[in-house]
Amino acid sequence: MIYADNSATAAFAACKTKAIVRYGLGYTSIAESVSMAVGRAAHAALDTYLRGGATEKAQKSAMGRYLVEYTNHVEGGEEIEERLSLENTSTVLEKWFEAHREDQLLFYLDSADFEQDVAVKLDDGICPEITFLGRLDGIAKLKHNGKWCVIEHKTTGFVNSYWSSQWHTSSQLTGYMWAASQILGEPVMGCLVDAIEFSLLPGDPVRKCKKHGVTYRECKKEHAKWEWINVTRAPWQIEQWKRDFSRLAMAYGKALETVNADPLYCIDELPMDGTFTGACRFCELKDFCGMGRGKNLMPLLLKHDPWELSMAAKWEKKGENE
Repeated sequence: MIYADNSATAAFAACKTKAIVRYGLGYTSIAESVSMAVGRAAHAALDTYLRGGATEKAQKSAMGRYLVEYTNHVEGGEEIEERLSLENTSTVLEKWFEAHREDQLLFYLDSADFEQDVAVKLDDGICPEITFLGRLDGIAKLKHNGKWCVIEHKTTGFVNSYWSSQWHTSSQLTGYMWAASQILGEPVMGCLVDAIEFSLLPGDPVRKCKKHGVTYRECKKEHAKWEWINVTRAPWQIEQWKRDFSRLAMAYGKALETVNADPLYCIDELPMDGTFTGACRFCELKDFCGMGRGKNLMPLLLKHDPWELSMAAKWEKKGENE
């Protein structure tokens, strides 16, 4: 059985070195590890808030969980960007919670199911041995039409039209819609992307904000930003995704099997597709690859932070117990 998620297959399509090192072997840069840890803590807080009914009481519980998750998983010994500090990110989340009480949400809470790991077999008639893995932040019914949609939280440094446009063709969201439809037994063709901006909030104690008429320190919270992005898919896009995911998952599975079967396998034998596709530009492994991609460099330049959804043993054990 091949177990694969969108992150691994998307990386494999862009660069085989990135896919195997990050998602197969579980290595990433220290900076990327910190950003991911902050994102996981935020997801945990958002999940607590929505499960709690999106009330003031739920907000207190959510902020408490965020403090615990942040403290436990964002290592204090590593350099943290100020925008990702506990104070800055907590302020953004507090404002988000205050603006999203139950009656202000775009979806119903009573019908919703929040954060869950899913493993859905992709039997496309070509390769029945593929299981799609994903972590759905939520599945809920929209208030304006009663239709099911996927809820997907995203934290990022800056939200603009360029960043937002990627979700209208994202294979991740297409896969999540397909998985949600398999779970529910009903079509799911939409997704609400909750884009929360973790940029550095202004906090000058002297300079006054023209908009609010007080110092930036006093109105700091009011500068928190987020955006809801409505994404849809047509049936033909779902079918195309199934074909493409199946092809990439098979290729990724075979490549990973080759690497794991040979302890002496050299990572530098993998293609550096990113130099052709442009994927190196924003890749966290750029320095590692630039120094030759030697296995001996991994513990020196990278951090071992396994990609949880890629751990096939976890899903095999789960399947045996069901």
